[in-house]
Amino acid sequence: MFSRLVVTTLAALTLSACHHGASNGAPDLAESPDLSPVYPALAAPDVPQVVNAGGPVLLSPQVVVVTFDGDDSTAQIESFVGTLGATDYWAATTAEYGVGALSVYRTIHIPATEPAPATITDKEIQGWLSVKLDPASMSGWPQPSTQTIYAIFYPATTSITQGADAGAPRSCESFGGYHSDTGITTGTQRIVYAVLPRCTDPQLGTFGYLTAATSHELIEASTDPYPNTNPAYSTVDASHFVWARFLGGGETGDMCAQEPTANFKREGFDYYVQRSWSNAAAAAGKSPCVPALDAPAYFDASPTTAPGPITLSFMGFSFETAGFAIPIGTSQTIGFQLYSDGATDPITISAADVSGSALSLSWDSTTGVNGDTLHLTLTANQATNGRGGIDAIAITTKVGTTSHYWLGVVQSQ
Repeated sequence: MFSRLVVTTLAALTLSACHHGASNGAPDLAESPDLSPVYPALAAPDVPQVVNAGGPVLLSPQVVVVTFDGDDSTAQIESFVGTLGATDYWAATTAEYGVGALSVYRTIHIPATEPAPATITDKEIQGWLSVKLDPASMSGWPQPSTQTIYAIFYPATTSITQGADAGAPRSCESFGGYHSDTGITTGTQRIVYAVLPRCTDPQLGTFGYLTAATSHELIEASTDPYPNTNPAYSTVDASHFVWARFLGGGETGDMCAQEPTANFKREGFDYYVQRSWSNAAAAAGKSPCVPALDAPAYFDASPTTAPGPITLSFMGFSFETAGFAIPIGTSQTIGFQLYSDGATDPITISAADVSGSALSLSWDSTTGVNGDTLHLTLTANQATNGRGGIDAIAITTKVGTTSHYWLGVVQSQ
């Protein structure tokens, strides 16, 4: 949805160099040890991986673009979706998950005789699609296939909810778009669809927000086409559950939607799109949100203290994740190693208890560079009071106006 921890103990890498003495015993500067740092200074930072739950991805996604009569943005929408799949941006965000180039299979314009509704629920959208895709309806819509995504672009006059009750999530308040799957009244192929309301944003404007949301949903509909019945890249590994919990979801687009630089314009492609999570880049200590925009280098912090298994209860389920169990009235000190994939100015670090006030936090130092280890002392003052039994700590690293984060779980009992 678009909306604005077994941790391996990490050891600092040791640098080695050949030492060759000059024949007269004086140091030869040309052959002095190479003291340049290794970038990044971690073999394996502690970061999530978006995991495949076993479902398929779309190998050659084909989009059916659905717009309504009177929408002044129809031509721009068709141009954007029609060119998106051939960009290096699309390949950068989807190829590692097995998704191929995206193309437009068909455009459908709903006539003025069937105006866009003022309000509609997701269940009603599913019913509408079922009617349109019933061969007996003679609608002319292409039948769903294993590669089809129906992308429905609603005008600003339509409000969409994901339920019928008064508190149901509402478009442009709780979400800027979503994707899902549903069955149909005839046949066995499920419908993969994306719903794109018309929202606005102070920085992106209305159409910029729409294209960013569309890129997010088309990536996720391709990497996780059947989230309700046969999920694929749908969430993160269990050890990093807290990331999906606090970032609004664990699909590849969700994992980067909260980044300050999530939405951008790619050179040569004059539309806003959203960066998306790369498992490969994250594991390599690079910017996990691709394409990378970080200049001069990406940086972050990763714990050097391995947490143990803890059990959480969430939405009626109990499961094991990784975290730090700290008895009330005691403290634990956790090391965090700074890393970057190139030279940076000094990196500052801070910590916050983002889900409650059970913890006190203090650092031995708050500034360092690639390879430095800084230490955070956590004191448990009272029982965990975060939602779902979670106290989440956010570790924020910053250089200038650019910041990144690491999330972890603390259980105080």
